[in-house]
Amino acid sequence: MQKLFKQWFGRTHMPLRLALLVSSVILMGLCVAMFDTLQVGTDPCSSLSLGISRKIGISFGTMQLAFNALLMIIVICIDWRGLGLGTLANMVLCGYSADFFFPIIRSILPLSPSLPLRIGIFLPTMALFVTVVALYLLVDLGSAPYDALPLLIARHYFPRHMRLVRVLWDLGIVCLSLCFQGSVGIMTLLCIFFLGPVIGFFTDRFGAYFR
Repeated sequence: MQKLFKQWFGRTHMPLRLALLVSSVILMGLCVAMFDTLQVGTDPCSSLSLGISRKIGISFGTMQLAFNALLMIIVICIDWRGLGLGTLANMVLCGYSADFFFPIIRSILPLSPSLPLRIGIFLPTMALFVTVVALYLLVDLGSAPYDALPLLIARHYFPRHMRLVRVLWDLGIVCLSLCFQGSVGIMTLLCIFFLGPVIGFFTDRFGAYFR
């Protein structure tokens, strides 16, 4: 129990970590809402949750929470040590933040944004998304179950092919998302093939501060 408490609460710079954690997952929700409104796709996990939530008539936040809770049960059965406060924050705040921002964004943007407007909003939103995801990982308070599960699978069964396992995991979720008419587009492909290296660039340069 003492080890668990230290893992969740006894880290250095804890107030800063918590502030960055909360702000990063809320801004992730903002970015997801913006991506979906611009019709450029979202990250694979959000894409599937958006598709299912619209099919069965529940909020995106509730679907995102339920999906990650299901994955968390599997993660706990394999190895729970990668979970933490960041896990719970991602499960709850990201989806419900997107639900909060959806009507605000849709009241500001036209129903079908023009291509120049989409590009003009998409590029800074993508930059913000990459930054806040990097911050979320830098604070190192636990990963989302969606991210933890393929990592655990790779570590246990395919340690030499960790990147490939993650790509195949994302592609599988996207295929499932297409069955539910999820939000799939250019941003989805960018997340699958390029998000990891870009975030690695940030964490390599700023990760030492949080160690």
